[in-house]
Amino acid sequence: MAGVALGCAASAARGEAPATPEALTAAAAAAQPVEVMPGDVLPLGFLVTWHRVEAGVVSDVLRLPAAWAGAIESAPQRLTTGQKALRLKVLRVPRQARAGLYEVRYEARGESETGGVTAHATATAEVRVAARPGLTLELRSPPPIVAAGTEAEAALRITNSGNTDLVVELRDERGGPDGVAISPRRVALAAGAASNVLVTLRTPPHAVRAGQQAVRIVARAAGDGEAPITQAIAVPYEVIPTVDPTADMFHLLSGSARAVYARSHRLAAVQAEVAGESATAEDERKRFSFF
Repeated sequence: MAGVALGCAASAARGEAPATPEALTAAAAAAQPVEVMPGDVLPLGFLVTWHRVEAGVVSDVLRLPAAWAGAIESAPQRLTTGQKALRLKVLRVPRQARAGLYEVRYEARGESETGGVTAHATATAEVRVAARPGLTLELRSPPPIVAAGTEAEAALRITNSGNTDLVVELRDERGGPDGVAISPRRVALAAGAASNVLVTLRTPPHAVRAGQQAVRIVARAAGDGEAPITQAIAVPYEVIPTVDPTADMFHLLSGSARAVYARSHRLAAVQAEVAGESATAEDERKRFSFF
């Protein structure tokens, strides 16, 4: 005690105010960082201690990252000397929050009941938002019509629907009639970003199978340290074949086209038969009209 008295006397002699303990302290109650997912409701606790002899009233506020919102506010609380209190705050993590580490700043303010002391204390809680990769593929153009020996193009749109940056690689799953070109084949997308991709369909010059066909485009996306995700989309197209004059036209057709072709030929045959019968009857009429 004598040492403390001498120290205080020395401080007074130098014109300094004697050292006093902090009236209010604060600390995060949970281990750091706290792991959450986008859209979670997160309770955070902060431990405050009032150190003054006279009782005090403690109030507090949270400083949140942009677009975050607090759901519950705590009422002011009376604390006596040495008393600790757990101040619970509940906040909502935005659904669009990017993956990463965030800081939530806690600020406490205490005032003695006599009004002579006002104290402030701060603490920081670390919140880690987990990655939630997402990828969508969308066909942005109608199915192209491809003449044999030519090329046609289809447009795709790739969207990073997750909360972490992705690198997307695209490929043709099974190959087109004579190959498929994709441009670009590799796309870097930030969270929430989108990009257009051009798919070029090539057909051989002697394609003979007409009608609807499709190729599957596969997109494989990976983020920093995250497991890759895969999405696929079918790109339909219609082929118009090259007509060989020496080929049997009926075998170039399929489905309903064959039925229409057959009906038209049956109708022509019936019409010819009816026309032939009419001509025979007319000849007979003329021959007997001579008598």
